[in-house]
Amino acid sequence: MGAKTIGELSAELKNQLVRMRIAPAGTEIASVSLLSGSKPEAARKKRANASAAKSFGAGDSIFITLREAPVSAGAEQHLEDLLQTLAEAERIPQYAFVALKWLRDTYLPGRHSWAASPEERDRVLRRAIDMDLIRVHRVPNPKHPEFPTSSLQLNRAHAEVQRLFGPHPAKWDFTPIKIEGEPASVTLRRMRDGD
Repeated sequence: MGAKTIGELSAELKNQLVRMRIAPAGTEIASVSLLSGSKPEAARKKRANASAAKSFGAGDSIFITLREAPVSAGAEQHLEDLLQTLAEAERIPQYAFVALKWLRDTYLPGRHSWAASPEERDRVLRRAIDMDLIRVHRVPNPKHPEFPTSSLQLNRAHAEVQRLFGPHPAKWDFTPIKIEGEPASVTLRRMRDGD
């Protein structure tokens, strides 16, 4: 195989950047261009068929073009599916928390066909986090405490989450009742002192 061309190097860089998921939420990488020169006003695009080894080097630039990521037809349903699935996972009694990786790579794809696509899973998860529907927390990893785990939790105070699951329950699940007589602390003190 011959030396890479500028076009091949641009395509390879784009693929690597897409895999690294560096584009901000709601965007995707449209193209990667290799430019001669480092000053934007003077830089010009290199010929796609030119040899990358001979025509790209120090002082040249890489220009990344972003575009708005297309929203899939079922994006709203996918978002709701994710929230329902996370709520379900939060109720599993043997888990103290819901690990992001487990939910994303195992639990979610086992429940929804759209989640078989890693790109769609990531897009929906990123959107839910950006919208503050889901909160990400770092928790100690029970198996490897030196490597904390990212956990997910529904933001039950968010209006959209409340629309789906009802109002956020109070921290304590009881209603205090009024008892006639003196405060319990006074009674206990009196009993302790032998009065």
